[in-house]
Amino acid sequence: MFTIFRTTVRERRTSILAFTLGGMGLILLYVGLYPTIQSQISVMNSLLAAYPQGVLKAFNFSMDAFNTLEGYLSTENFGLIWPIMLMFLGVSLGAGAIAGEIDKGSMGLILAQPISRTKIFWEKYLAGVYVIGVFTILTVMSTPVFAKMFNLSFHFGRFAMLSVYGLLLGLSILSLSTLLSVMFSDKGRVNGIMAGVLVVMYVLKIVSGLKDSLINLKYGSFFYYFNSTDILQKGIYDHWSYLVFGLVIVITTGLALFIFQKRDISI
Repeated sequence: MFTIFRTTVRERRTSILAFTLGGMGLILLYVGLYPTIQSQISVMNSLLAAYPQGVLKAFNFSMDAFNTLEGYLSTENFGLIWPIMLMFLGVSLGAGAIAGEIDKGSMGLILAQPISRTKIFWEKYLAGVYVIGVFTILTVMSTPVFAKMFNLSFHFGRFAMLSVYGLLLGLSILSLSTLLSVMFSDKGRVNGIMAGVLVVMYVLKIVSGLKDSLINLKYGSFFYYFNSTDILQKGIYDHWSYLVFGLVIVITTGLALFIFQKRDISI
C-alpha cells in the first residue's frame, strides 16, 4: 500500500529538509532582527515615506509596515521570498511527478507494476501535497514560536490563516505543474513554462498597482489572491481566494488525471 507515495517522499527528503530548514532559518533571522528594527521605527518610516506612493502600492507596502511584527514579516519575507521558495518547491514536485520519471527512464518500471494509472497518479500527487503541507505549516507556524523566544507580541490566528492561504497557493502551483508534467515528457520544459507563467503573474500584479486603468490585471495573478499584507498586517481574509485557488486545484488536477489515463507514454 502507498509504495509510490512513500518512495516519492523518501526521494524528496533532502529537498524537504533543505527548503523547510532554510525557510525556518530565514524567519528566525527576520524575527531576531525585529527588536533592532523596532528601535529604528522612525527611521524606517521616513525611508518608506520617501518612496513614491505608486511604487509602495504596487509592491503592497504600507506606511506602518514596520510598526508590528506581522507587518514587518509580510513585507520582508512573506511578501516575496517565502512565496518564491514555495513556488520553486511546487514546480519541482509537479514537474518531477510524471515528466521527471520519463526523463529518468523509470516510468516504464512504474507502469509495469500491477496497479492502475489512477492509483499511480494519486500517490504521486499526494506525495507532493504532503511535501507542500510540511513546508508550509512548519515554516509559517514556527514564526509564533520564534516570536515567543524574543518576547515579541503577535497574532497567532493571522499566522494560522496565512498557512491556509499558503497551502492553497502551493497546491495550485503543484496542480498546474502536474498538468504540464503529464502533457510533456521533458521536465525542463515544464519548469520553463511554469517559470514563465509565474513571472507573468508577478508582472501583472505589479503593473496593476501602478495604473488605475490596469487594475483588473491583478485578477490573473496568484500573487493577488495570496496577499500576505492583508492577512498578517490587517487581518483581512479574502474568501474569494478560496474559490479561485480551489477551482485551479480541482480543474488542473482533474485534467491532469484524465490526460495521464489516456496518454500513450513512450518509454
